[in-house]
Amino acid sequence: MKNLLHIAALSTALLLTNASAHGAAVTIEANANQSGFSSYSLTPFPVATFDFGTSASLFTSIDSISISLQLNDADTAPGNFDYNNLTLLLDGFNTGIVLNGFRDNFVDTLTFTGLPTNAASIITALLLDGELIASIADATPNDNYVEIPSTYSSTLSVTGDVAAVPETSTWVMGFLALGATVFLARRKASRQPL
Repeated sequence: MKNLLHIAALSTALLLTNASAHGAAVTIEANANQSGFSSYSLTPFPVATFDFGTSASLFTSIDSISISLQLNDADTAPGNFDYNNLTLLLDGFNTGIVLNGFRDNFVDTLTFTGLPTNAASIITALLLDGELIASIADATPNDNYVEIPSTYSSTLSVTGDVAAVPETSTWVMGFLALGATVFLARRKASRQPL
């Protein structure tokens, strides 16, 4: 009977483990008003703090990050002097996402998407407090006057894998299987003569 109970417990554990062994890719999104920064481009200069709350608590990896930004006079369009010089930072970690396309003396709204180079550090920061602080690094600081309008609500999206959590029906089926096995084992034991 002990062997039968051990087999039942092991099979139930395997059922529960394998039913949702792989997490699913999900996207979480947060919006925040931009900082209103208006000065010569320090490095880094603040964009916004994005609060994802508890929705980030199950993330195990980051596949991509997407951010919408509105900048005035950032000079990162092809041919401008800050082309390839501005990159996105999240919680101080350089994502490697280059912020090209902002024109000279124009207010432009652009969206950038990419796989961050420091994904492990970024996910650790995200799991720590559910927030990511976006800022911009300038490879050539103090060469350009930049405005980040506070009237614009920027969006930061994080796509990645989350930890697998078995569904309720999986737990129910596992416990029913375990209960049936225990019932049959006890019934068989009660029929055997002493």
